[in-house]
This record gives sequence, structure tokens and C-alpha cells, in this order.
Amino acid sequence: FRIGVEDILAAAVLAAAAGLAGALFARMIRRSRRMWQAIPVHPFARTFLGGVSVGLVGLLMPAVLGEGYSSVRGLIEGRYAPGLLLTAAACFLKMAATALTLGSGGSGGIFAPSVVAGSFMGVSFHRLMMILLPGVHWAPEGCYALLGMAGLMAGILQAPLTAIFLVMEITGGYNVILPLIVVSSLSALLCKRFEGSSFYFKELTEKGLLLRAGTDARVLSELSVGELLEHDFIPVSEAMRLKDFVDVVKVSKRDHFPVQDPSTGAFVGMINLKDIRPYIFSQELYRTVLVGEIMDPHPRTVSP
Repeated sequence: FRIGVEDILAAAVLAAAAGLAGALFARMIRRSRRMWQAIPVHPFARTFLGGVSVGLVGLLMPAVLGEGYSSVRGLIEGRYAPGLLLTAAACFLKMAATALTLGSGGSGGIFAPSVVAGSFMGVSFHRLMMILLPGVHWAPEGCYALLGMAGLMAGILQAPLTAIFLVMEITGGYNVILPLIVVSSLSALLCKRFEGSSFYFKELTEKGLLLRAGTDARVLSELSVGELLEHDFIPVSEAMRLKDFVDVVKVSKRDHFPVQDPSTGAFVGMINLKDIRPYIFSQELYRTVLVGEIMDPHPRTVSP
């Protein structure tokens, strides 16, 4: 089949729809999780109720149950018979069923559902364009199933290259490469505008636990205090007279002086010059004040 300029332009519109759908999908799952957790029942009962809810959705639209790969094959091959409204409903109900499953504590992921829902969305978009612009020679709806799949996947996962390479593996050709790049890139950018990060990282981002490479938080997380510990301090004794301590200050470039027990060498306190300046400039105190009297015996400490 031939990919025309009209298909590339349509891919940009589909990318906008896929980006919004990706943001909606992610928020549906998070809201479903909060809703189910607010129900004061045992987790097993919560999962049971979630399964019943998904079953009711399946009664309305059996195509949304299971992995859905058979439906995807039919969509790609152009063999999916239901009309525009039912196909669009299948897209929404697939996302709803996934949100109910994950929110209630059921087992599953979002990769396969995004593939299936994206395929439904792509075919729905193609059929809508056929109605609105019947005189245009559009690519087959199977092509739009692939574009919708890539768009929704790229949006919710924030992984446009993954979506592009996956579709390339499925098709084994380069016919759809240009609209594929358009829909995957724009969908990921738009979804990022609303969500900020991938579905997998969103919760970590909200909690401030996502440490991206190259950031200060990431660098600090990989360092220990022991690696930054400096050893060129001049320790002093708590029995040292202030006059002797002033002589130590004269040859030091530090503002902090650890105080040690003269018999055991144990750390017993810390002297900060800014805290003892009144004593340093009072020479009448040089022979009467000891270091142990002006030190801070309880400084904040950390382990290596």
C-alpha cells in the first residue's frame, strides 16, 4: 500500500488523540486504584469485586477480555467487522477493564492493553476519516491500527523508540516508517505534557523518589559520607588551655576543631571558631579557660 501526504497529516491528528488517550488511561488506572483502596473490605474481597466488574464489562464487549491479541490480528488484517461506534467503545472499555483490574489488585500490566486499545483507536480513527473525507485515498485501516497501537504505547510508556521498533518488527517493512515516527514522537510529547513522566515512573515522581541520571539527587544518592570525609583537621585536647588553642588556630586553615579525650583519643566535642570569637580576643582568659569549657559537647554527627 502507498502512504500519502494525507496519511502523514492524519498521523499527526492521530498522535494528538493517542497522547490524550495515554494520559487518560494512566489517570484512569490511578483513580481506580484510589477508589478501590478507599473501600473498607478485605483485599481478597476487593479483588473479587474487581473481577466481577471486569466480567460485567466483558458481557458488554467480549473483545476487551483477555490479552486481546486475536482482536489485534483481526484489526491489522482488516477483518474486524463491528462499526465505528462499537470499535471506539471497545477502545474505551479495554482501558476501563484494565483500570478496574489493576486498581482492585488484580494481576496484569499495561503493555498488552495499550497495544490492544491503541489498535482499536487507530481503526476507529481511520473509519472516522473515511466518513469525513470519503474522497481521499487513505492507507488501509490495518496501517492505522499499527499507528494507533504505536501512538498509545509511546504516550503512556513515554517510549517512542520502543513503539517504533515494535511496529517495524510486526510489519517487517518500512512502508509506515514516516507516519510511525510522527505519531509516536508527537504522542509521547503530548502525553508527557499532561503526565510529566512514564506511567511506571509517575508514582515515584510524585513521591520525589525518581532520581534521574545527572541530577544532584542522583549524584548524592551514590555517595557515602565516608567518601567525602576529610582527615586534615587538627584535633585538640579538652584539657588544653585557650592560649595553646589560639596557637593551633594560627597555623590552621580550618574553622572547626575536633576535641579528643587525651587518654583514649575518643571524640568528645567540636569547636567552631565563629562560636568562640569573644574568648579568642580576650587575652585575660588565655590561662584560665580550657578547651573543654568552650567546646560543643553535643554536635550533630553522622556515620561514615
